[in-house]
Amino acid sequence: MTDLISTPEVIVATASRISPVCKPQEVANIAWALVKLNISTKPTMQVLEAQAQRMFNDFNPQNVTNFCWALAAEHLSNPGVWEQVREFVSRRISEFKAQEAANLCWSFAVVKRKIECLVVVDAYWLSADFGHHPSTILSLTWALHYLQVTDPRLDMAKSILLSHGRHLDGEAKKQDAIISLIHDGSGDRTSLEPHVSLDLWDRVAVCKPAGWEVEEKRKDYNDVGHVRSLSVFLRCSVSKSPPIWLDDDFHYGFIHRLDVPGSGLVLAAKTYQAFYDLQFQLQSGQICREYLALCHGWAPWTPETETHLEYSISSQLGAPSYVGKGKPSRTSLFLLARCIKPDTGDALSLMRVRIWTGRTHQIRAHSAHVGHPIVCDGKYSSAATFQRDCTRCPRNFLHRHRLVFFNSAGEPLEITERLPLDLRDALSQVQACADGWSNESLDSFLRNGT
Repeated sequence: MTDLISTPEVIVATASRISPVCKPQEVANIAWALVKLNISTKPTMQVLEAQAQRMFNDFNPQNVTNFCWALAAEHLSNPGVWEQVREFVSRRISEFKAQEAANLCWSFAVVKRKIECLVVVDAYWLSADFGHHPSTILSLTWALHYLQVTDPRLDMAKSILLSHGRHLDGEAKKQDAIISLIHDGSGDRTSLEPHVSLDLWDRVAVCKPAGWEVEEKRKDYNDVGHVRSLSVFLRCSVSKSPPIWLDDDFHYGFIHRLDVPGSGLVLAAKTYQAFYDLQFQLQSGQICREYLALCHGWAPWTPETETHLEYSISSQLGAPSYVGKGKPSRTSLFLLARCIKPDTGDALSLMRVRIWTGRTHQIRAHSAHVGHPIVCDGKYSSAATFQRDCTRCPRNFLHRHRLVFFNSAGEPLEITERLPLDLRDALSQVQACADGWSNESLDSFLRNGT
């Protein structure tokens, strides 16, 4: 495969040449492989698309799923092809496996085919054969949210997920599941150690320092060397760990991640029911994740408006993510202050960032793509820029400072964590532009970290 990847033009040319004599499964697999390897071209995909249209009746559900995934990743929305997919799915929905149904809904959502997505979702609820697996339901929840569907389908998804959680929690009574953390976040806090920001009976918010990973046994240590994990920290914080904190299949209770070089708030569940509740909130867009970032360049936006970036992202373990083919991603940026580094004259922008999807390195990839890489980011800025940044900032200037989510009673909660001292020290080395609002905003962060 290494030899093949080194000559992608040969693969693409061969795919275009042989597709007219390929079998249905081969056409679907070629489309899937070209996109997966990130070497597909629009002309080649159009050749495969035309070939697929001629043989659609010979496709099986897996062929359709793979082909739709490839088209969606390429954002190809030829109405004729998707009408054929819709007709195929309507006739043969019972033949699709649960994961295939989930992948179909993902594809429909990406190309904004709402009716087709709802056909699959409704068939999924009515069919006992699908098994209602939680991972599939979460995928369907994401697709419905992405298509802005707000109806009883989401209520049904949440109900099934919570039922799965209660089953895993067993017959334990609510009071037996209450766990009080030893580290309650009181007293002096150091940016070098984690601390608990909010401790509820079934869920907890922890502030992760830079250099720590969320889950243990992570294989990707490219950003930093040796790291410690929040999962171990939580287990050491109680006299008896809840079962989910020992379960790697459920990410040790953690709902989302943070890059190792970054810092900020992370949610974890103490029960399986809380895990599914929070996962549902995440996939349905109910959790607000907000960051502070110092970026290169003066952002062209005004402080009164929020700027939305929507670029698909692809990622592979250990490698930088890249904008192009892949999963749809949305990031919102709000300019807080334009600044200057006095000794070098470098232009910088302090930003508040919100992510609506959670792709690997999403903020770092999106900000670099629009020409404003984050300060001290060795993966998404040039080597020279990174080396210069290291003299002013000890690490990636990205901090998740705010989370909004719901507790088990459905009540909204908001927690914030101010900038750690190392980032405030780095921020103290810059000077606000003489525009009034930049100076006021920068002063607030230097004084209070918020």
